Amino acid sequence: METYLPFCEQYAAMAQCFYSQYQQSAAGNDVIDSIAMEQSAICAVIFQALAVESYVNLFGSVILGDENFRNNYESETDKKHRFSTLKKIKRICRDEFNTLYPTGGQHFKVLRGLFSKRDRLVHQKSKPYNIEKRPLDYDNMAEQYDDYLHAYETEIGFIYERLEDEMKVYEELKENLTRCSGREEIIKLLLEKNEKEIAKTIANSIKGDVQ
Repeated sequence: METYLPFCEQYAAMAQCFYSQYQQSAAGNDVIDSIAMEQSAICAVIFQALAVESYVNLFGSVILGDENFRNNYESETDKKHRFSTLKKIKRICRDEFNTLYPTGGQHFKVLRGLFSKRDRLVHQKSKPYNIEKRPLDYDNMAEQYDDYLHAYETEIGFIYERLEDEMKVYEELKENLTRCSGREEIIKLLLEKNEKEIAKTIANSIKGDVQ
């Protein structure tokens, strides 16, 4: 039985799990909560971007056929036929379904922002910061870390921008691509196909036992 493994669903579930952890940590008010909040937000963004990228590749391979998709959108040898995830989305809808993916609203802006964040995280460019030396003051410990916190916020503060909206783009993407293609949603399609193949295998097995 030939089938596809929809890892995109696992990535999306992981993104939501980390986002839930982020929300719980955001309700705290100590240093540990702050660190947990930041780590959870980073993981939520990365796995949501992975989910979107994986779904687009799965969608292309299932709906267009693996060979067509790889030759025209994911070529390993021809740069003219290898596109970023966002370009794949637009070109597949335009070239294969003669329709336009909705890029004028907030959804696509948020989607673009998600990948921008992912790129900044995985291709992070470090730079030096000046940290002022102070005598240790046990009565005002928070002030001892002002420079560090400012540097940290400058370096990673972008991670929290529009995070709530970014956690919705995976499901919105699925709906939009399904609508643009005029086909059944591919995760549902794959599950139904697998169920039929399993039922067929069981039926043949029972038939063989009877004979």
